[in-house]
Amino acid sequence: MRILKSSFAKINITLRVTGVRDDGYHNIYSLFSRINALEKLDIRISNKNYDTVKTEGVLVKGENIISKALRIARESGLDIPYLDVSVIKTIPPGMGLGGGSGNAGAILDFIGVKLPADVISKIGADVPFFTENCKTAVVSGIGDIIDPVQELQINTAIIAPKWNCISKNAYKSLDMYWGPKGGYPLNEDGAKEELKRVYSRLSSKEFVGLLPNDFAPQLIEENAIYADFFNLFGSVGAIAWGISGSGACAFVLYAESRISSLLLDKIQTYSKFINKVIIP
Repeated sequence: MRILKSSFAKINITLRVTGVRDDGYHNIYSLFSRINALEKLDIRISNKNYDTVKTEGVLVKGENIISKALRIARESGLDIPYLDVSVIKTIPPGMGLGGGSGNAGAILDFIGVKLPADVISKIGADVPFFTENCKTAVVSGIGDIIDPVQELQINTAIIAPKWNCISKNAYKSLDMYWGPKGGYPLNEDGAKEELKRVYSRLSSKEFVGLLPNDFAPQLIEENAIYADFFNLFGSVGAIAWGISGSGACAFVLYAESRISSLLLDKIQTYSKFINKVIIP
């Protein structure tokens, strides 16, 4: 049996870190938007007594998150046949798009058994979102609390730069950045009110500009090209833009589909900084 399974990604339209827990994990309050299938999993039942996971297009170091998902699912008591999985990758690691988490969500969907949220969170912080059948959600806790909301009817384009940001290192760096400034800007109540305002404006296709993300200030300081991207986004008539997750992708939201061609034309000026442009 062979199954070709679509694998989704996401952008964080807003992302606030509201504190560090006693166990070292960070609490977040974020608006997630699922991006149409960018990667695929080619899945076959294996005739061996172990899983094999291969990636095509991107080098993945360490234990692949699909292998981790299968291991944790079996440790939770599920009887899962061994699988041969080939992952057709298009998203480089460290982009803030949750490509690996989307892969894990796709393999869990293939298994067809819903695991408890605390088990899914052990696989990866973004994985619970990908196990929910929703396109847009408010995500809180460590990423394990999912509250679906109505999908925003808006166009998206994503700029994947030639550098990356690995989440584990990014959160450590983020603590060091905000610590001397008195801590993170908003608590959960403040983040909740801010998200409501942003969501309301985007639902009405009103101008927002730079979207809130606690990782953004440091990344913009370290990579001045982000400011150039944002100025370009504003010049073509976009209504909002930002950085997804802990970086490195920049993204832009726009109401009029004609902006896609304007964006693709003007972004060529910065081609030496860009790995790829994604318009889902």
